[in-house]
Amino acid sequence: MEVLALEKLDLGVLENVCRIFFDHLGFTSKPSIPSTISGVSGISVLYSKTNNASFAICQCAERKALISLNILKQFKNCLAQLKLASGYFITNCSPSPSIREFASANQINLIDGSKLIEMISKLPESVLNLLNEIINAAQAKKQADKTGRYPRPSYFGVPPNCVKCGERMELQISTGNHKNGKYWLCLHHGCGYIMALP
Repeated sequence: MEVLALEKLDLGVLENVCRIFFDHLGFTSKPSIPSTISGVSGISVLYSKTNNASFAICQCAERKALISLNILKQFKNCLAQLKLASGYFITNCSPSPSIREFASANQINLIDGSKLIEMISKLPESVLNLLNEIINAAQAKKQADKTGRYPRPSYFGVPPNCVKCGERMELQISTGNHKNGKYWLCLHHGCGYIMALP
């Protein structure tokens, strides 16, 4: 997973990535306070899976939201309102020094794209694979929305259309000491998109 891929994520996908991340760390995320700001999620409370105790609050913001001091002040007010000592504000952009300073002074763990990638990279491979699948599917859907070419599902071995470029994919069979299996591969103009065989 790369920072560049994370920076391009829409808010809903970023929220899903963060939910899975915290889920693996032992916390359940439950929505608490809705957001009225475009590009910024509502505030969720993280509860411990072991004792169901509230631990912190969490909020996400995508790159285009341009994190301001006003947004972080609202986040701080929610901390006080929910009587929690700390919170996680996660964004896929790079906040300014003044934003970082405010967060540091107010028990707000500000996690930008680079930091989130660093934290995610320490997760088990199975979780990383799941997160990569979520990100790849979101990027493929965005590309399909732009081109208007949506994937055609495969039935009974009929090749599907590529979700990335819309062209028909070809069946590939991998063999060897370490890999055996079948998958669909798009060979159109070096597209190279790979899809698991259902």
